[in-house]
Amino acid sequence: MSRLSPWLLVCLPAMLLLLVSCSDQQANTGASSGMPEASSGMPEVSPGSKIAIGVVWNENWNKDDLVFQGAELAQEEINKAGGVLGHPLEIIPMHDLGTDTSLGAITVARAMVAIPNLVGVVGHSVSASAIPASVTYENNGIVFVSISSTQLELTNHNFNFIFRTIPNNTIEGLKMAQHAKDKGYKNIAVLYSFTANNEQVARIFMEKSVSLHNANIVYNKMYSKKSKNFSIILSEIKSLLDKTSLTTVDAIFFSGRAEQGGIFIQQARKMGINIPIMGSDGLDSPVLWTHSRETAAGTVVPSVFNKKNTDEKYLKFSRDFKYKFGQDSTTLSAMAYDAIGLLAHAIHDGESYVPFEIATTLRFLPKAWRGVTGCHHFTMTGDIVGKEMYIQEMQKDGTFMTLPGPLSLDACE
Repeated sequence: MSRLSPWLLVCLPAMLLLLVSCSDQQANTGASSGMPEASSGMPEVSPGSKIAIGVVWNENWNKDDLVFQGAELAQEEINKAGGVLGHPLEIIPMHDLGTDTSLGAITVARAMVAIPNLVGVVGHSVSASAIPASVTYENNGIVFVSISSTQLELTNHNFNFIFRTIPNNTIEGLKMAQHAKDKGYKNIAVLYSFTANNEQVARIFMEKSVSLHNANIVYNKMYSKKSKNFSIILSEIKSLLDKTSLTTVDAIFFSGRAEQGGIFIQQARKMGINIPIMGSDGLDSPVLWTHSRETAAGTVVPSVFNKKNTDEKYLKFSRDFKYKFGQDSTTLSAMAYDAIGLLAHAIHDGESYVPFEIATTLRFLPKAWRGVTGCHHFTMTGDIVGKEMYIQEMQKDGTFMTLPGPLSLDACE
């Protein structure tokens, strides 16, 4: 797979404008009916032609997540093994325009579904992009696998073609609340960005912390999703740490993006606030280290990527990724690698590249499929079940290390 293909770079702007102007009525009709617009018959794929899977990510925003690289490695391995049903697999990368506006997400999704021989799409960087895009994929009968959207609403609509391979906010919030309980963090400050997803996981974390060990939420504040100066918030938290204060703060839970998380941590440490910081899954990125100016050591985040995994499939992936790209794999590169492999498995297992049949195969897998990030089995609504979440701690060299905990090496039954 090349980085954004030349034809996409040249034609995408015009193509997007055309799709936006011409498909509004069609998309709205499909959304109201709740049924796929596209035919559920076998796509017309001539012998030797390629089966396409799209990958949508904001590489300019989070290029260190290496999502396109994970997908590229999966494509290379699948094609070396003969492709899918005798056809080569082609990965179509596209830049995510939906990280700031839902219109951008829909625009990209419409461009994707216009690509010939497309059977599925992986990605969309955040829930705010994945959720509106999912409607377009559903209405056009294209399988969509989100690797990063944890917001509950992604799978709340009984759609046929929508899946996620990361546990949702309920599971994530509970995991982090359990960690706070295990560490004895009784008095917690909670911060979350002004986005539906980050507010949701923060509120679930607070609810679970109170119910699990009667924690005190001593500070609760929303910040702008574009904030780069946290001095007011930090001064308020610091006042709670003053010896004359009637309360104190044992730890901070920060729900948001890795860029902002890194900036927040750097500013907190500079102000002498050295209490533990827990993050949402949005902080599970190498970006956290660079934006913290190398002050994020000790920060913990939830992750499906277990770096203590001794499974040979995981070890091979880590070796091959480092050899091909000269960089260590990341959680999201592994998630992208798994998502492509999962779709190829469903095509092979179901003996069909018809999107509806791919979706049906995924929903009724007789045995969970094992990837490098764990077991993949889905509910009827497309949520992943039985996939472990681990706690990762950032080390002094900027890498994450999985903390001791349950290491699931089951047979993915």
